[in-house]
Amino acid sequence: MKIEIDVDWELSDIIVAKNLKGLLDTLEEDFVKRKQDTGMAIFDTDKDKDIKILKKHIKAIKLVLKYYTGDL
Repeated sequence: MKIEIDVDWELSDIIVAKNLKGLLDTLEEDFVKRKQDTGMAIFDTDKDKDIKILKKHIKAIKLVLKYYTGDL
């Protein structure tokens, strides 16, 4: 079964922003856990490298999220 819907740009921005926010929340939780030695490796098994990569990804997602939410 296939269903197609048309959405305007405002609705698609809302959908993307909500998904990005969910991803950001998850990465921030992973970051905190990794720093506390309670989390598992996300991008690299080396803790310091992993934390550095997590920081970069969090920063990048925040930038993209600002674009979609209009908070520039």
